[in-house]
Amino acid sequence: MLAFRRVRIILQWLGIYLGINEFIHRGLNGKYGIKYQLDNAILKDGLWFEGTVGYHIYALMWFMDFEKIARHTPYSLLKDSHYRE
Repeated sequence: MLAFRRVRIILQWLGIYLGINEFIHRGLNGKYGIKYQLDNAILKDGLWFEGTVGYHIYALMWFMDFEKIARHTPYSLLKDSHYRE
């Protein structure tokens, strides 16, 4: 799943920079997209499902890298219910 995350976020970056909506949509809403992962891969205790702090930090790093690019665009999820407090 980590490799999927890398590829999807890179596609989202390209989609935002180049205006390719299909890349953005697939990365956000596609199978294993960011929304899917935030809804299904974070346990009730708030950690990533693989159960180690290392995986949790690695996953968080990719989500925040996406947000650095998506911030101030309609694609940012920071105010969305997919990010938990």
